[in-house]
Amino acid sequence: MSAAVCGVLLALVAAPAGAEVRSTVPLAGGAAALAEASGLHRSPGPARVLLEVTRAIYDAPLGDAPGVDARRARVLLYLGTPAAGQVDEVPLPLTPAIWRNILGRPVPETRLALDILADRSSALLYTGLYSLDDETLAWFAANPQTLASIQHDHAAIFAAFGRSIRIRNGKVQAPGGGAYDAVWERLVGGPLARPAEFVPRLLSRGRGRMAFFYDAMAHVDGPRLKFALAGNPENLYENFARPEEEWRPSRRPYNRTAVDGALLFSALHVDDAGRLIGPLWSELWEDVLSRGCAARGRGTDGNRDGEIARSAPIDAAWLASRVVAPGVGRARERLRLVLFAQRVFPAPPASSASQIRDALCGVARAPALMLSLERMGARDPALYARAATLAERFPGQAHGSEHRPRLVAFQAAIALLAYARQNRTISAEAAAALVNDAFSAAEASLKSDAGPMLDWIDRSLIPAFAKATGMTLGSEPVERIVLAAASGVRRDAAGPPVDWEGMAYRVDPASARLGDAERVRDRQGSASFDVALAAHRLTSGRGVDGDKATLAALKDAASNGPDRDGDTDGVPLNTLATSPTRAGSQLIAADTLASLLYALSVGPSTSAAARAANVARRHALRSAAAGVGPTAADTAWDLPSEEFGPGGWMVRGSLIALDIGLARLALRRQLDTGLPPPPEVSDNDRRTLAETVRLMSSSDLTDADRDALAAALVRGRARARTLLSEPGGMITLAAEAHMGEFRAQAIAWIATRDPAAAFEELWLSDFVTLGKPGIPADRLDGWGTAALPLEGGLAVRYPAGGDACLLAGRPAIGMTAMTVPDVALRVVEVLTELKLPAALAPDMMAYATQQMIDNATTIHADDRDALASAARRLSADEMVDVVAALTASGPLVPRRTP
Repeated sequence: MSAAVCGVLLALVAAPAGAEVRSTVPLAGGAAALAEASGLHRSPGPARVLLEVTRAIYDAPLGDAPGVDARRARVLLYLGTPAAGQVDEVPLPLTPAIWRNILGRPVPETRLALDILADRSSALLYTGLYSLDDETLAWFAANPQTLASIQHDHAAIFAAFGRSIRIRNGKVQAPGGGAYDAVWERLVGGPLARPAEFVPRLLSRGRGRMAFFYDAMAHVDGPRLKFALAGNPENLYENFARPEEEWRPSRRPYNRTAVDGALLFSALHVDDAGRLIGPLWSELWEDVLSRGCAARGRGTDGNRDGEIARSAPIDAAWLASRVVAPGVGRARERLRLVLFAQRVFPAPPASSASQIRDALCGVARAPALMLSLERMGARDPALYARAATLAERFPGQAHGSEHRPRLVAFQAAIALLAYARQNRTISAEAAAALVNDAFSAAEASLKSDAGPMLDWIDRSLIPAFAKATGMTLGSEPVERIVLAAASGVRRDAAGPPVDWEGMAYRVDPASARLGDAERVRDRQGSASFDVALAAHRLTSGRGVDGDKATLAALKDAASNGPDRDGDTDGVPLNTLATSPTRAGSQLIAADTLASLLYALSVGPSTSAAARAANVARRHALRSAAAGVGPTAADTAWDLPSEEFGPGGWMVRGSLIALDIGLARLALRRQLDTGLPPPPEVSDNDRRTLAETVRLMSSSDLTDADRDALAAALVRGRARARTLLSEPGGMITLAAEAHMGEFRAQAIAWIATRDPAAAFEELWLSDFVTLGKPGIPADRLDGWGTAALPLEGGLAVRYPAGGDACLLAGRPAIGMTAMTVPDVALRVVEVLTELKLPAALAPDMMAYATQQMIDNATTIHADDRDALASAARRLSADEMVDVVAALTASGPLVPRRTP
């Protein structure tokens, strides 16, 4: 995702000479008491308290939300008799005299802040005015009739989107500058040169939807703005945010629908000239997004490719009409299809058009398979089209237990390859070749049973894993070779040495993962993979020396596991141990393969799931209501997820990407001696944070990039201190750090009183942006956050500056955590200070992220400040304790010294 620019157009400009546009007023009772009365879990401080309390009590009008109504009633009672003693000064956009006119009565200054807060329209007007620059505020001060109109009719819209109104020399400065002035005058229906006409029309048109469109266009970068407005802006506006009943900005100004135009245009990939990246053929997208892949199966010959490639290219309005306008039901899926195509097929040849169409249809039906191919680095449209066909043919074979082994064997093979590639045991080229061969075996399995798939694992996958790990077949158990390859053990890997507290270690994340997996396998009680393969060979008539002896171990495995462990797809080992058949051996192999994947995915061997019985036998590949139709999501190929139901805990979905489905288990606490405090970070953001830990690869993190980030933090801190101490320096700081308007104004207000306090309001990610690390984007991404909530990819990406302003208001998606890379940056600081290798970062993140979650105190669902501040507060002592934990159970492995 290229850089968005939330706040890059921000100008904390000085007001015209002689104009007084900002002041302060006393807040009786103080900020902390007001925050407590409002039910906020922490005080946001005097600079922001009126903003946050307004959000807490006026997020909905009276009668829309009982919880908000109750909170409002408590606050209004408090405002009548505020706490005695403490008085804080709070910021006031415009002057007390203007506010008395707005309120329509003479209010003493000691009551002014309280009276503003007591009225919903006035409080929301305050919010919108707070975000404006001084010159725009000065215009509003000179135009009281416009102020009165906004307060009476458009206060909620102004609070949500007024931040983008900028007036210079008596003229509205519209998004994009003069190049698009005519466009905005036509869309809004008023002249930019007459703000008193333009602004009310902007806020009123479409019940706030024009203001939303205007605001979004003011906060995308230049290339995206050019792409958006180059075609038909009128059509784009009509499809940008349709009048859905669930999104009423005048009633719920802080909420957004899950997918809308702002989200779409913040995520789209365009080049520097404003051209959309990826397949642009309208016939392809019409089929995928509108017809439900009805054309799939017509063939992939040149005629079909030509028909698709000759269709008109899509533009911004067309795209919004197919992704956003049809409604929110499947909008997120449609957006992810577009972004997948942009990532995987950025410049496709016309000859691949029908294959790309089939691939995208496959993403909708089998996301776990297709996203894992992307995770492995696959880019061949033919490979994706072949995968889509296989996924469509396999689900029908998964209903009965006799068909389960072929699906498990296929999914396990792909999952093991994905783990080996994620941990860099094998190259992207080797992974693609192995996947192609696996697909051939899967196609053969469709004609018979799981035998061809198990044969391929035995004859191709295991030898490839043995070669990559440097292990020797025959001298090492097959199961250990498989676990080692999936864990990242490589024949050419040599972890860096580390001296810590007088002891000599080497950094070996792969050995730590392997050790955890082997300990979990010891507890699972299923047959070893060596036993399963021996049974398969013998019952297939191609046994080798030693298979009969190995098969005898089946009886021991059978005695450790019941026929069915409460799982809908259980494996009856007891009945198969004494007289194995071909079908029985395949059931055993399926049970073992699923168990291997769980051993690799449940996290540390000390976790509750790892210590439990064999939870792999509780995995449900399909639900009772599996999808139907060419693009219906099929549970057997969907990304796995945890479920807590009447039957207890289980995982439903594909076995592929099981590590992502179990990402929650990656987080670790140093001490598990008692109940932790209840988390205030939302479930969705906690999931995003956990996915970040799972998706980070120690092999992608270099000491050179660690040092570059650490140096950027140092430079950024120094630059921030300098700018905060200079007159007008906050203007530069806010613009360079891509701050949103509200945060920039709050920090500017604090800085005028106490620059040191303002410095403490900054985030580690601010310092990195100011310090300009100079790392290429693909390497910087390795230190980023999980991209899954927005784009659907199984990868980490460093968030672009300013993305948060367009991603806010959607707590159900977990995108707040996606915009906060600060935990990783704190780990960078500690690794640099302690002179430890970058390869330790993912394991340190597992502890540091959990500590941040435990320490974060949020005010609302989009509280990035809570997450970033909690990350910055992770103490050096805490992080040293994390390093110590990694010597006991982690990648710091003792080494022999001469």
